Amino acid sequence: MLVRSGPENGGHWSVFGRGVGGLGEPAGVLDLGNSGTAVRLLIGVVATHPFKTTFSGDASLSKRPMERVMTPLRQMGAQFTARGGRLPITVSGTAGPIPITYELPVPSAQVKSAVLLAGLNPPGRTTVIEPGPTPDHTPRLPPPLGPQVADPGAAPRGDTARPPAPPAR
Repeated sequence: MLVRSGPENGGHWSVFGRGVGGLGEPAGVLDLGNSGTAVRLLIGVVATHPFKTTFSGDASLSKRPMERVMTPLRQMGAQFTARGGRLPITVSGTAGPIPITYELPVPSAQVKSAVLLAGLNPPGRTTVIEPGPTPDHTPRLPPPLGPQVADPGAAPRGDTARPPAPPAR
């Protein structure tokens, strides 16, 4: 992915992607400083891609639990190496991601977003059911960037859906 911004681009951000499944393995450890939201969302992004990514952070972030994000992503096929569910964490993303339906045990916008972002890669529908409302930043991303909110009048939930690949000929 290439991101451009600046006067030559009218001060607007432009993102040039490689398509679904186009992410590549990072060259080194991704240090997220003190950003718990960034690390949890990025863990979701890489969980359904077939490479390893190691995340680290500062002393404060390294004390925060990450297990609540890892639990649903394991159901999608990702594997994790971590000490006590905390940073540093190595994510071994899966080559065969599985769409899931996940009911959040407690409201969490970060877990919801991590699962929905992971659900953009596997074929099929990934659904997150919330026990109560949480901030909805990820479901509000415009198509085709983000997941769609299904039945907004019902129980809070977010869905992603990518049709299965056509049969090989």
